[in-house]
Amino acid sequence: MTHQISEAQITDILNKAIQLTRRNPQDVQKKSHQDYVTDVDTSIDRMLTEMLPQVQDVPVLSEERVADAPAELDAYWMIDPLDGTANLIAGLPFYAVAIALIDNLGPKFAAVASCTDGNVWIASRGQGASLNGQPIHLPDTPQSELIVLSTGLLDRLQSFPDAYKSVRSVGKIRNLGSQALHLCSAASGRFAAVASKEARVWDEAAGGLIVREAGGVWHSAADGADWTRPGALMEMEQNSVAGHPASADKMVRVLGPVLGKV
Repeated sequence: MTHQISEAQITDILNKAIQLTRRNPQDVQKKSHQDYVTDVDTSIDRMLTEMLPQVQDVPVLSEERVADAPAELDAYWMIDPLDGTANLIAGLPFYAVAIALIDNLGPKFAAVASCTDGNVWIASRGQGASLNGQPIHLPDTPQSELIVLSTGLLDRLQSFPDAYKSVRSVGKIRNLGSQALHLCSAASGRFAAVASKEARVWDEAAGGLIVREAGGVWHSAADGADWTRPGALMEMEQNSVAGHPASADKMVRVLGPVLGKV
């Protein structure tokens, strides 16, 4: 049984994680094509795995330990210790720590910390979202004409030129390299919509809830998945679209044939 989470306690944990990103990586390992893990990632992973059960005593599942994910689990933390590792390595100031508390309905609580400016987004299911303690809610009409498309989706769109033209009618394309921050920026109205083919659930669980609680939409493969089966969930590409309802709904209609059902 879960209890009310102290946002101050979560913020303190996230600030400790941010401090671990203040040093340059000393050990960089290649996980797969254009995907890396550093000693900074693993240090944050260890710290969160130790501290989060003190907030809610449930297992901690991580991007860095996908192979350890159990087949079935009623409640757990889903973490991305460092979303935007390639940016950290390159010295680009756009990377984040993302955590989400999951139950059988999906993300129940979420927090994302931007490591370079200290901004913290928090959301609880059914209770709204905040940025640095101040409530956020999207306006009736989109205030941005910027959209985010993932690298994998851009690759896929090469085979769908008409869909690409339609997507471009929604907005100008950006990709800053951290899906959690893309989603939080959409929740804050800075992006009209965010779409990804290859994002995984640890990239999206926290930011997706924050978008929804800010009055936006988040469509992903996780919507039709069983959240109590994290092993299978963590293997899935999310094929996701999120953002302001007006912009994201246009993107869903256009990208349906490209991503499959979203």
